[in-house]
Amino acid sequence: MTLWGMTPDQVRRAHLYARLASLPDLSGLKTWEALKLLTEIADCGYPWLADHEATLAHLDTLRLEAGLGPLPPAEKTAEKVKAFQATLPYVVLHQLQQAARTLIGGLLAEGQVETRAPQALQGSTLMLHPDGTVEERPKTLDPHYALQFDLELCVRRSPFPFRCCPVCPTIFVPIKRQKYCSPACAARALAAARTPARRAYMRQYMAQRRGARKPPPARPDAVRG
Repeated sequence: MTLWGMTPDQVRRAHLYARLASLPDLSGLKTWEALKLLTEIADCGYPWLADHEATLAHLDTLRLEAGLGPLPPAEKTAEKVKAFQATLPYVVLHQLQQAARTLIGGLLAEGQVETRAPQALQGSTLMLHPDGTVEERPKTLDPHYALQFDLELCVRRSPFPFRCCPVCPTIFVPIKRQKYCSPACAARALAAARTPARRAYMRQYMAQRRGARKPPPARPDAVRG
């Protein structure tokens, strides 16, 4: 276990959710920024991105929704499934960003959000891993619901693993008592806090220096002579 009692994969997901929650939407992203987010999703260890059966189940769901019937055997080969898994981050990125913005951004801004779990997320399965960690997964294999389920598990952690930078609107996963999202924001906050006090100090300091430069008053005996 690591930061906030999370596994390394869960920490990576939390950082991903924080970055997505910081974005108003995805329309302003440059191509390289979008590709970086897609790579981060692929590296987060989501079961539906590596589980062969989960991917097949999702493909079947998509085909049934489109009225195409079950997936034919020729489309169930390892190569076909791997190719589809490579496109899944594109499929879920937009929905993931909206959900992260709503849940994390809403909690940080208002202190509360309303949620309504769909029928597909009414049940879950607990899994005990060899390293002693317990993972909860939704029974549904649809990656859209799996993402929402994982995101909601993350925001329900106590203490809340997200914070909004007081200098800029960036949402981040703090380390211990970290208050700012970056050293640059911490430096700006420190400079802003010191400016009024430093100006007052410099005024007092210069006044003292000017007073020290004045010649001392003449002695009374020197005036009489």
